[in-house]
Amino acid sequence: MERNKAESTEPDGQQDADKYMNDMSINIATFYLQVLFYKELVQIRTNQLEITSQQVERMKKLVNAGTMAPGDSYTIEAQYAVEESSLIDAENNL
Repeated sequence: MERNKAESTEPDGQQDADKYMNDMSINIATFYLQVLFYKELVQIRTNQLEITSQQVERMKKLVNAGTMAPGDSYTIEAQYAVEESSLIDAENNL
């Protein structure tokens, strides 16, 4: 009778092991996809920061030339700071 009890629990143990392995596989795949996502996000944020940096430089030239008021450059400089922060957040998530 004891033997039957042991035999009946063995498949449950195997099922638990299989479930654990499946859960681990899913977790590994999920983490891998998250890394890929954050790598891509860092690249996007870097590109956007470069574009905004070019806009800041253009705005400075326009202000220096007198075609734009100095206050107009504050908006784009604030946008640059926001995008810089977004890049740092994306890098930290990676």
